[in-house]
Amino acid sequence: MAQQAKTCFMCGREVRIRPPRRRLGQRISPIWMIVTVLLGLLVWQIAGRDGPGPGESAPEVVVLPPTLPPPTYTPEPTRTPTPRPPTPTPWVPTPVVHTVQSGEVLQYIATLYEITVDELMVENEMTSTIIHSGDRLVIPGQFENPPTPTPEGGTPRTGYFTYKVQPGDSVIGIAYRFGALPEEIFDANSLTPSSLLYKDDVLQVPVPLFSDDVEASSDLAPRVTNAIYAAPKLLHPGNAALVARQDPVNFRWLPVDILAPNEWYVLRIWTNQGDDPPTIWTKATSHWMETSMAPVEGGSREYFWHVTVVRVVAPTLPGAPRELESASLTSEERRFTWQ
Repeated sequence: MAQQAKTCFMCGREVRIRPPRRRLGQRISPIWMIVTVLLGLLVWQIAGRDGPGPGESAPEVVVLPPTLPPPTYTPEPTRTPTPRPPTPTPWVPTPVVHTVQSGEVLQYIATLYEITVDELMVENEMTSTIIHSGDRLVIPGQFENPPTPTPEGGTPRTGYFTYKVQPGDSVIGIAYRFGALPEEIFDANSLTPSSLLYKDDVLQVPVPLFSDDVEASSDLAPRVTNAIYAAPKLLHPGNAALVARQDPVNFRWLPVDILAPNEWYVLRIWTNQGDDPPTIWTKATSHWMETSMAPVEGGSREYFWHVTVVRVVAPTLPGAPRELESASLTSEERRFTWQ
């Protein structure tokens, strides 16, 4: 049978060659493959949401740090400067100078200023009592511009010192010398008025209204010294003087020498009425007592006073109290009436 024949030349039957049928599975297999893949992906995604499968580890969760806002600059408030107290103007003493008039003599001038002839001659380095009209004499211890009274030596407080008893000492005498109170010395040392003191006994001496500057001065000079000065010579007010209540009182005395850094004049003022002014520790040779301490109008009060030189000595052991020494004899005792 020819390749292109349509009938069989032997039997005459129509001859048609039909293409072979394809199986259904062969015709749809690509579609099923695509559907299968899509279903697998869908199942995988769903399974991934529910958590890792068996044998699988959970995916690492990366936590990103929070994004911080850029720092905002807060300007500092303008600082208001703290006002400083004005620096006090140092007091420059201007001594009183007396110009001698015709007919005047030293005794008259000394009486005029309530001083002695000897004090006037010492201050002006005079070797003769002869003076002439027009001579200029410096009046000791008196100034044209008296200073405003201020506490000396820093903030006042109570300081505790030790004192080695010397022959003839008594508690009252020690208190008298250093401006302390006898009853406080008794209390600090567990003593009574009938207690006996012996040479080289060491007493605690509370000094009222003491200052840091005085205490610190013990480190500014050698510890051992044997210098003993003469008793300070008092100038003013004179003994049994009367002072008007509206006037301040000017205490004056002659210097004993140039004091060492740890040596101080101690001016003690007291009354018999128990209301004593504070003890004064000073390097000067004068002190003003304000009228605020004067008696009331119509009243009067009698005061007593003396001056001595005290030496503040560094302790022998670290942390121990500083020591007090008498550096001079005690001056005479004077009294005056403020009325």
